Amino acid sequence: MFTQVVLPWWGWGYLLVVLTIFVTSFFSEKSLNMNEVSASAMSLFSICVFVIGFYNPLVVQFLGILIIPMTLIGIYWEFTSAIYETGNAQDELAREADLSDGERTLLLNVAIGFNALIVVPGYVLGIILSIYVLGIV
Repeated sequence: MFTQVVLPWWGWGYLLVVLTIFVTSFFSEKSLNMNEVSASAMSLFSICVFVIGFYNPLVVQFLGILIIPMTLIGIYWEFTSAIYETGNAQDELAREADLSDGERTLLLNVAIGFNALIVVPGYVLGIILSIYVLGIV
């Protein structure tokens, strides 16, 4: 079945970027919490399923209604994680005395935007697949 997976080049590129960011997160200075690692791994899996399923209907047919909780739980996890990480980033930036308030705000907004650029496309595809599974479209 893997030989029948069809994706455009940018789909493979997106999945490669998401996977690379996930792997590089293990090399951060922050200690690893197994709950966070497990949830992030499930989020990565969900994003991969959504991207591959968008171009390969057999994946969606195989998973069926399971696409909907995958999407909802993944969005919830990413939203709560983003709030938590934004608070951590604000605390970290507050310790940098040589940055002005404008620079802190800019760095925080860049981090939030980068996170959104990485995560949102995968979950938008999950929402589209959920609508498809529900038969709304």
